[in-house]
Amino acid sequence: GGTAPYAWDMPTIYHQQMFGSDFPVIDEVELQPEPMYERWAEQDIEFDFPLYGESFSKVYMHRDGFLMFGEDIYPWPYYKDAHLLFKKVKMVPAFLFKPVEYYPGTKSRDVMYYEGDETYAAFRWDQPLTYFEETVGHGEFAIILYPDGRIEFYYNDIQLDENVIWNAGVSAGDESSYTMIGTAGTNVLPVHDAYALIP
Repeated sequence: GGTAPYAWDMPTIYHQQMFGSDFPVIDEVELQPEPMYERWAEQDIEFDFPLYGESFSKVYMHRDGFLMFGEDIYPWPYYKDAHLLFKKVKMVPAFLFKPVEYYPGTKSRDVMYYEGDETYAAFRWDQPLTYFEETVGHGEFAIILYPDGRIEFYYNDIQLDENVIWNAGVSAGDESSYTMIGTAGTNVLPVHDAYALIP
């Protein structure tokens, strides 16, 4: 079926592992978006990270719990729906659950850290969790990227007073190529200390 010209694409399949682990210490470099109204901080990493057929040596760490691979301002329909944003933007989210805001306000200070070398790139969030401008809990979580494309996710006692659906995993940004980890996509918080996605 279909019409010419035909196009073929090999999908990237990620295999998931769950494992017990101490939460990693990641505090070498504190990342602060500049100027303050920005939602992400830019960080060069010391290797080319492979992701859905492309390689990236620059990562944009977003206040709202995910890594992007381009400094895109989102098209207007996507930022109001966290799951649609996950499917439409090439990203690796650790804990994305709310409509993304353009301006973070001044109610709380999000803390984001990076450390790495030519063998890994690690990113950690430690911050209040807000939902429609109300603080609903606190979360500490991390992502570690590796040169072979492996992605590790770590969670440290996420507390929420609101019943929210969260997103975590990896997405090509084409609405169809994505993999979610564990109980992501539901309102059940992470039940394991750590997860890995292996291409």
